[in-house]
Amino acid sequence: MTKRQSGKRRHPILRACAWGAAAVVIVGAAYGAGDAYDILPGPLTTQPALLLDPLPEPTPGIDKVAAPRALADDAPVPENLARLLGGMKSDKAMTGKFGAEVRDALSGKVLYSTAADSQKTPASVTKVLTGTAALGVLGGETRFTTSVELAGGPAAEATSAAEAAGASGGQPHLYLVAGGDVMLGAGKSDAGSVMGRAGLADLAEQTAAQLKEQGVKKASVSVDLSRYSGQRFSSAWSRADIATGAINPITPLMLSAGKTGQGEHAPRMSDPVAPALKAFTAALDGHGIATTTAKPQKAPQGAERVAAVASASVAEQTRYMLENSDNVMAEVLGVEVAKKMGKGDSIDAGPAGVIAALTQLKVETGSIHLGDTSGLDYSNRISPHEMADVVRTVATSRGDLSQLIPSLPVGGLSGTLAERYRDPASKDGAGKVSAKTGTLSTVTSLAGTVVTKDGRLLAFAFMADGIKPGSADAVRKLYDANVTKLADCGCS
Repeated sequence: MTKRQSGKRRHPILRACAWGAAAVVIVGAAYGAGDAYDILPGPLTTQPALLLDPLPEPTPGIDKVAAPRALADDAPVPENLARLLGGMKSDKAMTGKFGAEVRDALSGKVLYSTAADSQKTPASVTKVLTGTAALGVLGGETRFTTSVELAGGPAAEATSAAEAAGASGGQPHLYLVAGGDVMLGAGKSDAGSVMGRAGLADLAEQTAAQLKEQGVKKASVSVDLSRYSGQRFSSAWSRADIATGAINPITPLMLSAGKTGQGEHAPRMSDPVAPALKAFTAALDGHGIATTTAKPQKAPQGAERVAAVASASVAEQTRYMLENSDNVMAEVLGVEVAKKMGKGDSIDAGPAGVIAALTQLKVETGSIHLGDTSGLDYSNRISPHEMADVVRTVATSRGDLSQLIPSLPVGGLSGTLAERYRDPASKDGAGKVSAKTGTLSTVTSLAGTVVTKDGRLLAFAFMADGIKPGSADAVRKLYDANVTKLADCGCS
């Protein structure tokens, strides 16, 4: 064997899984003041009120994080984890039905398992599946375009005179064409942000310049929402959750993902399209184009594109969705995956699209059932074994999928884990754990990766449903303490 530098091999497919250790300083600096919330569901129709976890304000994007170091692929593999973790199931804090699996990320070897094949309600851990599908089939660099099309203008070519007249009502008619970007800003485009990367003020400025070149000084404006079909609000969600900030109707165009503010319980928009249209027409008016609004309708064939702006990348949006547990972003990405997989273009098609994408990506789907792609639906079911397999698969992937683990919240530092891993039983896990949280009134889950004291990367899934309402915090602390035992493990 040739002499190896520093005495250890470095396995390139594990580089992206050292983010917890490598991003401590960067993520710590990026997370400042201000509270949002772990967009978890409020009171569902048939369930008690749900729990909300506070988290710091979102960071701009993944391009701010430095490249992680590689992990040694010859680090010792832990043994006897049953002795280390075996008390979780019988711990007094565990009030529900618990299942778990821990696997060696590199080899896939199961190191600990208890009730791992039992299906559980995953809550927001569902978003790991959605993020995996989005990165895997949409591609991390994909962006969504919001455009403006003109019918009835001097340079526009309609398929017929009748169509032009009908579309424009006898005057130039603009169509604000939704392209799947629900993170639009009302102002100028912000290249340093995920939310508001594309700005409606820029779109209006481009539009006005083109109209003035054609001598157009006034126009009617409609929104084209034809990108998505079907119902906008799932029957599994509660309208009350719009007020709690958990969810809003899913449309292919929104301002700020439907958020009305930055407060912890800021409500979402019951009609997320209207504010976007208002911002766009107000900006046009400011550029000297007089506008009147018309009902939503599809742009006619032959309409001329006069302006366009592009969203943040799918990789950046996925990171935002995972760190902030944003249900709206999860549902939108689910629809986009379904469209890509040919499964449909509605929120009802999202679950089938995600499952089909996972299958295409060679991820074990087994008994997975999804009712939505955010985790609000209690009918979602996945076993700890399947969840750990998804985590392990993305943790050892190359290309776009390798961005999933670095996009997860980091213990003690970011997202929904920012305020965890700070007490004596779990503080050693801070910066070493990258995981997605999941909380409903009777559900608490945690799935991700952890780096052991010996430098071995482990994939884990801890899941419990049927817990007593009000006991979620105690279960979370139990999870964190035991993940920290893995981080401290020199148990090879």
